Amino acid sequence: MRIAVLAGDGIGPEVTAQAVKALRAIAANNGPQFEMAEAPIGDAAYDRHGDPLPPATAELAAKADAILFGAAGTYESDLRPPKHVAAMACCGFASSSISSPTSARSSPSPSSSALPP
Repeated sequence: MRIAVLAGDGIGPEVTAQAVKALRAIAANNGPQFEMAEAPIGDAAYDRHGDPLPPATAELAAKADAILFGAAGTYESDLRPPKHVAAMACCGFASSSISSPTSARSSPSPSSSALPP
């Protein structure tokens, strides 16, 4: 399984590093094998490449079987072009945590019927 590891900003690198350790431990104990590749996203990518979603990151994500996404955006994000979430949503890997509450409620899931309209 190919996993794009997009740590991003804030606590993202810390959280994704622990998730990668867990995946490696699973693989080391006769579990499924993972091919993991990292790429920058969010303010970290903007600082290095002038773009919160560099083309190489979008390409890696598009080719991956799964995406391990940390976080995107910091307090500095308010001073930059409002491209972070929109860019990620356009590439199809925005989660309900960065989508609007309405879109999170409308997504099909076992618990969605328990949420108010």
